[in-house]
Amino acid sequence: MSGAGDFSEDSALKECQDFMCEVIEKAGDIVRRGIDAVKKVETKTSVFDLVTEYDGEVEDFLVAEIHRKYPDHKIIAEEKHAKEALTDDPTGVMSGAGDFCEDSVLKECQDFMCEVIEKAGDIVRRGIDAVKKVETKTSVFDLVTEYDGEVEDFLVAEIHRKYPDHKIIAEEKHAKEALTDDPTWIIDPIDGTTSFVHGYPLVAISVALAFQKRLVLGVVSAPIQRELYCARRGHGATMNGQKIHTTSTTSLIDSLVGDEPSLASRDKYRNEILVRTYGLTSRVSGIRAVGSAVLGLVYVARGILDVYQVVGIYPWDLAAGAIIVQEAGGVISHPDGSPYDIMNGSIVVSANEELHKQILAFNQEFSGKVLELRDK
Repeated sequence: MSGAGDFSEDSALKECQDFMCEVIEKAGDIVRRGIDAVKKVETKTSVFDLVTEYDGEVEDFLVAEIHRKYPDHKIIAEEKHAKEALTDDPTGVMSGAGDFCEDSVLKECQDFMCEVIEKAGDIVRRGIDAVKKVETKTSVFDLVTEYDGEVEDFLVAEIHRKYPDHKIIAEEKHAKEALTDDPTWIIDPIDGTTSFVHGYPLVAISVALAFQKRLVLGVVSAPIQRELYCARRGHGATMNGQKIHTTSTTSLIDSLVGDEPSLASRDKYRNEILVRTYGLTSRVSGIRAVGSAVLGLVYVARGILDVYQVVGIYPWDLAAGAIIVQEAGGVISHPDGSPYDIMNGSIVVSANEELHKQILAFNQEFSGKVLELRDK
């Protein structure tokens, strides 16, 4: 049997709880006082890791109160006690008020990129009807022009000027960079280069920002149409400053679906794409080839398309559009239903969960048919 000691331990924890609930409410007054104030902001490890005078004030207040009540307790805290070791002693672990500044940094990044990408659009508008120097990369279906390089060089230079410690993954000259936890801009200078070569106007400039391997910002310019799509994590999506949202369509048969059958030119994906397109013809209201993956994604975000899916392309084709769709209320995944991976070049996006379940069920059904075709 056990004596009466254990329940007294819980009473001690209850006392700690009541004490901290009262103290943390008082600390909240400091945050409320600072939330709209002009702050003295300093950078710690990166522009996403900030500290203000309010962080220090909150931490100092909490530490003083804990030491007054429990002078033998240890403390691990973000700003001034971060290197303390965790032992068997009672230890308070706390974070300051710094996170409320992080969104202001992302807003600055968004405003910066919206301005820069509009200037990059001038390059595309200048080149759309011009005679271009066209080169082949991996195949005749994978082209590059001098304008792709010019747009990428401009974007990279502007980012490095503003954020010299940020990383970049971009299609033409920075394609082999690895995605790390550092702030990383993911750039497609001209998405839809084949269309661009022919003067077909559905082309886009696509820029995303990832932090800790998570998309936090997406900006897409359709320069010929003068459409600017933006999304910041947790703040919804806009086109030319106006809120956009996915459709309320919940039936696949009523859906307008975006697909890219021309990608069947690649042997690896030929059967998959052609069988899927054939199957969709009797299951949806209509199919549209956009010719630019990121435009296909933002068209779902805007409510022009209900579903869009594509396989076998590149991360920079999708990253900005992926977060814009999510912030507009859409659902994204890999075409087999597994979670979307920034560095994977395949995606399916839907206007809502119900529609997503239906397109994934269709994909599962047609997947077996691809295997049957391959067996023959």
